[in-house]
Amino acid sequence: MKMRAVMSLGLAVLLSGWLARSAEEQRVTPTQVFMRQKVAYSQKIVEGVALEHYDVVLTNTLYLWRMSQTNSWTILHNPVYREKTAQFQVDAVALMDAARAKNTAQVLDAYARVTADCVSCHQSCRREQYVRQHELMAPKPVTAQKVSAEPNTKAEAK
Repeated sequence: MKMRAVMSLGLAVLLSGWLARSAEEQRVTPTQVFMRQKVAYSQKIVEGVALEHYDVVLTNTLYLWRMSQTNSWTILHNPVYREKTAQFQVDAVALMDAARAKNTAQVLDAYARVTADCVSCHQSCRREQYVRQHELMAPKPVTAQKVSAEPNTKAEAK
């Protein structure tokens, strides 16, 4: 009977640890939700391009363009990020124009530029995040303090 209780207790501890870790892994940040929505719209654009469903391309490009106007997108106050965002917006408008015109060649060209804009921006942001994270984690340099040869009169007075 004692052995069964010990086994049950051990199993309960293992299970609670697994559940706690599982809940922690499932925690999703607002940024992750935002990014996943961008991916979903991008996938729909690919589908629309492949099937020549220009309305799908137009609608989902418009959703991405609108997302690029939100505070969630522009939260980084970085001039390079702003520049990349501006280029993305220009290319997204070109993609919407090409979809309205139902011009497959222009849609493909504009879609390639939009995709390149996304990849370029993500590479830049990841690099910046990596550097920032490692700067925070790096040990601070120890500076040599000047040692005075003269006695501290306050300390000696005590």
